[in-house]
Amino acid sequence: MYLDERASQDQAEALGTILSGQAGGWFEPFSGLIANPLDPKKVTISFEIVDGEHRITVPGLLEAGTERIPNPIPGLPPLDTTVNDMVVPFFTDPVHVRRSTTLKLTDPNMSFEYAGQSANISQFEYSGP
Repeated sequence: MYLDERASQDQAEALGTILSGQAGGWFEPFSGLIANPLDPKKVTISFEIVDGEHRITVPGLLEAGTERIPNPIPGLPPLDTTVNDMVVPFFTDPVHVRRSTTLKLTDPNMSFEYAGQSANISQFEYSGP
């Protein structure tokens, strides 16, 4: 888990409790799927939208970018892949299904690189007990 460096210690601890499943809610059943939980890291997180592409960067650790899904018919605009009422418990707004242009993690504890996969962009809210 990467937390923005501007998060207070109380915020970091609260998010750690929630995301580890210790606060209950829908994170709790998923916590059993993580064999080796890693400690949260406070990092610089940059989010930007450039020419319709969403990008998230954590310098030296993470690069992620998405784009709208191109239309398979030449000359037509990208597909509108907005989904309302997605059956995922934390999405509270419509979800924009997109295509990843890059997803690269170079953390010393875990690394991978993918592109061209599915990506979801949305806002969500969560409140615990």
